[in-house]
Amino acid sequence: PGQMSAQELMDARRLRGMVQPKKIYLFGTPISQSPSPAMHNAGFGRLLLPHLYELRESADVGVYAELLQEEDFGGASVTIPHKEAIIPFLDKVDGPAADIGAVNTIEVREDADGNRVLVGHNTDWIGIRNPVLSRMPPPSVRGELGLVIGAGGTARAAAYAIRSMGLGLLVYNRTPEKAREVADAFGGTALDSLNDVDAASLAAVVCTVPSKAGVTVPHGLLSSRPVVLDAAYKPPLTS
Repeated sequence: PGQMSAQELMDARRLRGMVQPKKIYLFGTPISQSPSPAMHNAGFGRLLLPHLYELRESADVGVYAELLQEEDFGGASVTIPHKEAIIPFLDKVDGPAADIGAVNTIEVREDADGNRVLVGHNTDWIGIRNPVLSRMPPPSVRGELGLVIGAGGTARAAAYAIRSMGLGLLVYNRTPEKAREVADAFGGTALDSLNDVDAASLAAVVCTVPSKAGVTVPHGLLSSRPVVLDAAYKPPLTS
């Protein structure tokens, strides 16, 4: 009795300027089906935080330049096709993001002098590495190669993840030149066809292209039962 509730405390902190409401966004396209706003806003509500997570869809990365400088900008998630193109708009990128050359998270920080700094991170590679690594059998009974399908920002993160697991890297993309760019960046080999792969050598397959691309993995490629991760979550079953 006589004590303020958690909600009253948070309201008081907000009124005193101790908690500034921020807007956090998802940048990319197509993103209308993303569950991110529901998840993040539920989290903010549960923690009694006054922030708002919104979709900001555009095929033109330039439209985000002004938004990044707004006072209430609190950060962003970045998805296709902007994971690489957003980097010039940031003040710095952290180690893995710099190595990968793609960003999926923008953080707002203050430096030692109180200046606002936009920092790019990449957590995609962790989200790929951890579930794949946890399901791989011991090295003595598995292949020694990882196959990445795609050549965009997520594919670069997948290539980084494959190499971090100590696997050799194969990259396939319908545009061979783009596959070579990713393979060259991470010390791998580009493939002209998925039929060029020795199935017995595969430990992991990571597909990073959207389902609408219509990529189908040959059934024989999975005969040695490598760990398979498909980055597309719609539809629930992909091929």
